[in-house]
Amino acid sequence: MSNKEGDKLNPNDERRPINLDELRRRAICKKRYGRATLTIRRWGGLGGLLADDKLGQALTAFRAGEGSAEEVAWAFVRARVESHSPTFRWKDASLDG
Repeated sequence: MSNKEGDKLNPNDERRPINLDELRRRAICKKRYGRATLTIRRWGGLGGLLADDKLGQALTAFRAGEGSAEEVAWAFVRARVESHSPTFRWKDASLDG
């Protein structure tokens, strides 16, 4: 932190610590996709992602020049989606939208 005049903090911008439950809540989001709702992990759980067989296989294939970036993206998305409503269908999903 600097002592320059322009670097003053606004006293109304207090930083409040958050508890573990709040951090977990912020790591999960629900998004609408058409008529469906998806529960997605925003961050964390990287160990679980790397342990995911399909994501690991997609990354290995991509590194070997045998897979595409799109296949890696699909594997990553599938690993991040924790749950979805019954109206969601993976076969109808698109990375673009």
